[in-house]
Formats: sequence, structure tokens, C-alpha cells
Amino acid sequence: MLSNISLIITSLGVGGLLGVFAKSIFDRRHLKFTKIFEFKERRYQAISILMLAASNPSNYAIAKLTQRRPDIGNREDLDRELEVEYNNAMLFASDAVLRRLKEFIGEKTLARYETVAKAMRRDLYF
Repeated sequence: MLSNISLIITSLGVGGLLGVFAKSIFDRRHLKFTKIFEFKERRYQAISILMLAASNPSNYAIAKLTQRRPDIGNREDLDRELEVEYNNAMLFASDAVLRRLKEFIGEKTLARYETVAKAMRRDLYF
């Protein structure tokens, strides 16, 4: 009888420890996913703003961009910054986003912007 009770108590203890261990692994994975998601979302937002200005590089668009990014003062600076963002995106963006972003850099149109934005949305939310 005493051995059965000790077996039950031991089983509950081991089961509890396994449960805590499994939960900690799940929580770490969830935190990692959340951080990656938030990072990608911020980077994609920044790239999107640059692409919008590049697809319509009026003096007004460049001036508005310069308010937040004083290092970008003209179209050439904007083009270089898009290239830098493309190279950085190789670390976190999906292949589809990279492909579409490269196409946008080659031809900066609103239609290309839309294809990049859709690829970014798929990468983030699907």
C-alpha cells in the first residue's frame, strides 16, 4: 500500500516536471516567434515607406521622407537606401518578398509596389 502511494506521488511529481519543462520550451518558441514577427513587421513598414516615396518621387514625397530620415535628401539617396534594405532583407524576408523587392528596385512603379506589399503580407500573416 505504501509503495503504491509513493509510486503515485512520484508519478505526479515527474509528470508535473515534464509539464513545466514542455511549457517552458513552448513559451521560449512563442517568444522567439513573436520577436521575429515584430521585427519583420517593423522592417517591412520601413521598406514600404521607402518604396512609396520611390514609386512617386515628387519633391513633396522626398521632403516628407526627409523629415523622418534626414539622411535621404534626394532620389539617389533613396535608391541607395532601397538597395541597402534589399541586402538586409536577405536575412529575414521570404524568397517571394526578395524576388518582388528586386523587381521593384528595377522598376519603381505602384503596380510593383503592390506586388511587394502583398508578398510581405503573405510572409507575415499566412
